[in-house]
Amino acid sequence: MELAIRTRQWRPTIKKELEKMKKLSAIGTLIVLLITGSMGATAAQISVQQPVCNNLTEITGVFTYTLGTFSIDSVTLHLGPRWLMKITQSPYDYDGDGILETVFAELQGLVGTTATVKGHLHEDGSLSVFFINDFPYSW
Repeated sequence: MELAIRTRQWRPTIKKELEKMKKLSAIGTLIVLLITGSMGATAAQISVQQPVCNNLTEITGVFTYTLGTFSIDSVTLHLGPRWLMKITQSPYDYDGDGILETVFAELQGLVGTTATVKGHLHEDGSLSVFFINDFPYSW
């Protein structure tokens, strides 16, 4: 009985949180488990098709990799932890070679080519990347 009361009390909060999640700048599908009572849980699935981002900065130039850092011209690109990029299968063929590889291999394939990235420009001049060559960036 106590569990059922807590569950009912949390339902409005959970619903509000799900609405917030729809606005996140995330790509893909998010699975959220909602407790429905003493018999288990149900899954609510929210598809987020495109990031909700305003004021993105677009940079086009030669993609480079020097001393463990990807960049375009003098702009350092924030692309996530290298160890994770090396073990995560890329959902997109960023380098256009027709083969889906790890995220790191896809980015290495861009080195020396002209690429366009879009993302959030930080005060220090670095860029958190959200798109590469019009593909959503994820790792």
